[in-house]
This record gives sequence, structure tokens and C-alpha cells, in this order.
Amino acid sequence: MPQDISIVIHGAAGQGLNTLESVLADIVQHAGFYVFSSSEYMSRIRGGDNSVEIRLTTFPVLAFVKRIDLLISMSPLGVEHLSHRITKNTIIIADDAIIETKYSNSGKKLFANSIVMGFVLSLLNIFSTLYLPVIKKYFSNDTLRENIQSIDYGYQLADKLCDQKQLTKYSITATPLTNFNITTGTEAIAAGALVVEIFKFYAPSSWRSMS
Repeated sequence: MPQDISIVIHGAAGQGLNTLESVLADIVQHAGFYVFSSSEYMSRIRGGDNSVEIRLTTFPVLAFVKRIDLLISMSPLGVEHLSHRITKNTIIIADDAIIETKYSNSGKKLFANSIVMGFVLSLLNIFSTLYLPVIKKYFSNDTLRENIQSIDYGYQLADKLCDQKQLTKYSITATPLTNFNITTGTEAIAAGALVVEIFKFYAPSSWRSMS
């Protein structure tokens, strides 16, 4: 039976949603799911709210959906901002366990975006043996340890809530994909231009050739 989950994560500008989107999409695809992600970026100067949708499925997917199955907000304004997409079936995580600043045993600040990542990975039953190799590609040695600790914190938090019957993990299974590739919208447009033999495109500062 085809399965389809829409996960939306909300946060303020500067909370690392771009990194979260890239890493989580990569991990999910390595776990065997098809994935489509889309971003909403508002003006940071105006204190805008940002959100990303990670849609994972067991079948090829080419677009986002309006509905939200799981909403995680790192900002108090997230629920209101996305109220037009919330349904009676939406699971909402927007409490101090996510929003408040957390610290490791060594006193270093944990990263909220990585805490959220661990939370999602737990609910999807994606284990460290799969996600750790992917994470090591994205973070430098200077921040790798703190990011792993942040992910572990979020993972354990979700496990605890599930043990207390406050949440239920998703029973979604996937078959490992072969010959897969994550492509951004920009890359897809460029590839399409090459296919139809359009060798020039307009860049903000100049004309550039593609060959």
C-alpha cells in the first residue's frame, strides 16, 4: 500500500532550516524513501517565519502537498503561521522541549535544528547506523560532536514521548533505492535547458554559458 507523509518544520530566520532540510532529505532517501522538499523563506530583516516541508513517500513524488501530517515548530509563531495547512489529523510538536535552548554535559549549546532532526528520525524508525554516515558528510569536525549530541537528544526525547503513549511512531517501510540522486530545482532547470539545447541563461550579474 502506498504511503505518504508530509513533515513541516517551522523556525525563525537563522535557526538552520536550510541545513536541516538538506541533511534530513539526504538521510530519508538513504533510508529508501522517495523525497520531495520545499522551502518557504521570509525576510530576515522583517523577522520573517520560515518553514520547510519534507514529503517522503514509497512511490515517486514530484510536488509538495498542502496538508501537514507532522508539524514541528521551533518558534512560538509556527502554529499560527501555518494554521491554513493544519487539519484535525495534524500532529503538532511546539513546546519548550523543542524551543528552549539546551546544553550538553560539557556545557556547550545544542543545536535546535539537529534536535528536531533527531526527533523526526526517531519517529521514522531510522537508526544511527544509517544516519551517522550521512551526517558526517555535512558537518565539520568542529561541530560534528555537538550536532550528534543534539540529534541524540531529539531522538531520545521522541522515544520517551512514544514510551509514554503521547506519540506513536510511523509504521512506514521502504525498499532501499538504487541509482538515486537528490536534485535541486536549480539543477533540474539547468538539466532541462541542456536537454532542449538552450546553452545560455540569465544570471543576476551576467550572462553565462553552459556546455
